[in-house]
Amino acid sequence: MMIPSETHISWFSEQWKWTSAEMPLFSNEYSPAEKLLREKKSTAFYSRFKSLGEEVRKGKREFDDQAVIPELSRFMTDVYDFPGCTAELVVNPEFFGVSRLFYRQAKEFDSGLQREEIYQAMRNLWIMNGIQMMMGLPVELTPAMFAYSLLYPYSDNLLDDPELSKSDKLMFSWRFEDRLRGIQVPARDHREQKISELVGMIEQQFSREEYPEVYESLLAIHAAQTRSIVLQNQGSDLGPEEILKVCFAKGGASVLADGFLVAPMLTPLQQRFLYGYGIWLQLADDIQDIADDEKEQVRTLFSGAESKEEVAGFLNRTIHFGRAIIHDIGCFPSPLCSGFGSIMVHSIEMMILQSAALNQSYFPNSQLGQLERYSPQRFAYLRELKKKGSSRRMGLITSLAAG
Repeated sequence: MMIPSETHISWFSEQWKWTSAEMPLFSNEYSPAEKLLREKKSTAFYSRFKSLGEEVRKGKREFDDQAVIPELSRFMTDVYDFPGCTAELVVNPEFFGVSRLFYRQAKEFDSGLQREEIYQAMRNLWIMNGIQMMMGLPVELTPAMFAYSLLYPYSDNLLDDPELSKSDKLMFSWRFEDRLRGIQVPARDHREQKISELVGMIEQQFSREEYPEVYESLLAIHAAQTRSIVLQNQGSDLGPEEILKVCFAKGGASVLADGFLVAPMLTPLQQRFLYGYGIWLQLADDIQDIADDEKEQVRTLFSGAESKEEVAGFLNRTIHFGRAIIHDIGCFPSPLCSGFGSIMVHSIEMMILQSAALNQSYFPNSQLGQLERYSPQRFAYLRELKKKGSSRRMGLITSLAAG
């Protein structure tokens, strides 16, 4: 059965078209006094865990799940108002255990991988762990999950490199596609050798004959990545609708592939949910990366917008769009899905608020003022944290788990 990528893109493009661009409502609004209290707690938390992370990395102490998890859970609920089920669903020993195992195996696989590259891969691993939870499966690290999560620091970073010519990127992409199709392509360098080994890990777990959708999904994300090369040319003639489709394809295909590598027998409704979830994550990432994308001449809906007002409307739509996506999370069998969906919405919306704070020059002052009312911290405080190089909370989790 062929994966209906074009059908998914058409479906969600139509959904986006009719999604409101009006300012969304949020459940919590914070007074100046409340913000200052939460900022004090945030500063103490970051300071405490930065020191702990350094001690773990230097070998002065062991990583202690039992000490870290309750404190991290309190931070997420006291500062960011995450739902009470956060500790059970997100901040738990299974997630830490899988993350530490992944980090160790990644360094064994390629000692040259940088922490930031492993963090990039680990973000994808967390999505796959979330899908395991939604499917009612054990939270674990499988060979295919390890391989797919690492594939894209190797390939994505090359395809996103502004110093590399488009022709070189396309040549690499063609060889990579052949390998995904099962053709043994001679590796031209260390990167291609590692990519071939990772594809081999997936082949060992999933037979191409028994699980064709697994490889269709891998080819779909690869095709979307290759098409996204055209977004790296600021002079491209692509209009907003074409840019939207390219971005939707890249985000949706990525998470759909996550799903097939976790549970290769997904229902059509589960496939559509994961595709939409991937689009939502891609839009949120594009908000976060708007300044970098503009600098590197990568066109997205946000970096290619014609005005601040247009960017503001796209941000509002992203929030409404994500909330609509989560309504369908019941297509998965786990009874934890409702709580997990609430966490997904809250986490991504907090990320979007922070992204607006850190990219203030791209948004109208009126919208920034509205959004800041719903942020548990002042936008100025968030910008100061970034200046000081303080880690985001997921970066802290990664640092500690890797220690």
